[in-house]
Amino acid sequence: MKINNKIIIAGFPGIGKSCSANVLKNISMDCDSSGWHWISKNDNNGNTEKIINPIWPENYIDFIKMIAFESDGLEDYKDLKYICCSTHEEVLSYMRRHHIPFIIVVPEDKQDTIKRYKERGNSEEFISKLDENWDNWMDNFKSYDMPIIKLKAGVYLSDILSKRGSFRYLMDKIKNVEKYILSTEEDPYDDPLAVIVNGLCDHMDKKDKEKENKNA
Repeated sequence: MKINNKIIIAGFPGIGKSCSANVLKNISMDCDSSGWHWISKNDNNGNTEKIINPIWPENYIDFIKMIAFESDGLEDYKDLKYICCSTHEEVLSYMRRHHIPFIIVVPEDKQDTIKRYKERGNSEEFISKLDENWDNWMDNFKSYDMPIIKLKAGVYLSDILSKRGSFRYLMDKIKNVEKYILSTEEDPYDDPLAVIVNGLCDHMDKKDKEKENKNA
């Protein structure tokens, strides 16, 4: 599926997806999955419980696809560049199977991530689950053959997305992903898995300076 001028970012919990949407208003959008993932059901005693929506994750991804591929011309999304979604395995697997390119953003430091969760009031059960599954989850992200951004301790998503040249750089990565997943060739470009850390756009700054010197 061909992307347009918007980038889908699959963001690990706690990297600052909501904060990015607040800081970069109209440019970044946080698609919190909870509204699509869960529905309320009443039992025979009148008690309400949450259960997984039977049409999850297709309902969630349909919304993301609409924003990413069909929102051109809609006033609410005219300036939108980044669509942030969850990193649920079923979401990423579905997008990968259906040739929807995305960029994965994860934290690099587990202890810093646990600290963030405690500060924002996550439950001990939630934190223990992260602690136990961290290595498996991080390894599994590599299996999707999508670009990965690893955020260093103390760095949030908005720090990366607000950096000069970041959109151009990430869009180039998305275009490479398109070639990779839509091509019949085994490996049509040099680096199908890009691991990007804090100095995300330093090379863009260098290129801009070189261009300025050339035109001087």
